[in-house]
Amino acid sequence: MHSKELVLGIAVVLSAFTLVISGLNMVRGPYGDGAEVMKKIDSLTARFDALMAAVNQEKSQKPVAPVPAEPFTQPKVAAAAGVPAGIFMRPAVLLDIEAKAEQAYWYQARERELARLVWEKFSSPNWPCMWGEALIGEGVGDGSKWMCGAHVMQKPCVVYSFGSKGNFKFEEGIKALGLNCDIHIFDPTFGDVGVTRGPGWTYHHVGLRASDNRSDPTAPYLTLQTIMRENHHTFLDVLKIDIEGGELGVVRQLARDGWPSVGQLLVEAHQTRTFRTEALLAEWMNSIESANLRLFHAELNIHKACCMEYAFIHKDWRPEIKDYLMTSSK
Repeated sequence: MHSKELVLGIAVVLSAFTLVISGLNMVRGPYGDGAEVMKKIDSLTARFDALMAAVNQEKSQKPVAPVPAEPFTQPKVAAAAGVPAGIFMRPAVLLDIEAKAEQAYWYQARERELARLVWEKFSSPNWPCMWGEALIGEGVGDGSKWMCGAHVMQKPCVVYSFGSKGNFKFEEGIKALGLNCDIHIFDPTFGDVGVTRGPGWTYHHVGLRASDNRSDPTAPYLTLQTIMRENHHTFLDVLKIDIEGGELGVVRQLARDGWPSVGQLLVEAHQTRTFRTEALLAEWMNSIESANLRLFHAELNIHKACCMEYAFIHKDWRPEIKDYLMTSSK
């Protein structure tokens, strides 16, 4: 093969790379472990390596080591570095994408006023999920939740789920990931009084509120800080909140007293019970975003027609990070 043919071949492969990588931003839904995308990338990587080796051999007549593919690490390279299976961008590329996403996020936020309906105003902006967006929980319907990078979370992982009413789809989905996460379910309106240890999770007959109230010792309502302290947790990989209208007061209390480290916040907002005005929803959303959490998924709960399901992720989220900065300089 002559040099011109080599250059043409490399250009074709790089174009294919661009198409595959661009496709990641267009696909929506569960990625699993990214096997199909990685298979395509591995094939292109092998071809690219072969072409580059041929170019170098023409120059020096000596074999050369393969060139790592950008912007993704190869599976063998990731495994050698102790990184779990999945799609992983190189740090420099990821930081560049996040910086651009942050600029775009606040640009979209300024456009909220253009929407006519209150729920339309707060169904965007959308932070790009670069780790694979997946619906966690069996089937469709109330109970399942959207997460980003669920399949690549690293141990030890801690999940708090407030409000269940006996629907454990989400918790079963977390358990099915096989990460042995420390899963805690809190609901004072369902189940046995006290603490119950079930198959893969711990159930607490406790509710979440903006202040501590132990007037009913069989069903106390406590702040998130009190609950975490009593359960000896210093961080939460996932915080799920579905507390039938109490979410505004809880977020206000967290904004006032300080957020613990939270990787992802999955919360149902109740329009008819809590957010009766646009100003209240704007205050709530701004308080969450001021904790460096970014909206990556929003949808109407069609089973209740009263609520919006919101999913936020920390803007600096990584599978291995447990200690996040929860205050914004913006």
